[in-house]
Amino acid sequence: MGGSIPFIADLTELFPSAQILITGVEDPDSRAHSANESLDLGDFRNAVLAEALLLARLGHAGS
Repeated sequence: MGGSIPFIADLTELFPSAQILITGVEDPDSRAHSANESLDLGDFRNAVLAEALLLARLGHAGS
């Protein structure tokens, strides 16, 4: 639901019929939550591929 990401509530209010997808794919050196947080490059590659495939399939489902 994006409860910890404040702008998601704003987006759902502005666009009530929109389906919002938030993914956790980040740069391996982002250190988003702590100084030692990172993402293995192989996992990063797989996550990006999975997200691209999902979005492509969702796009074809609507046509």
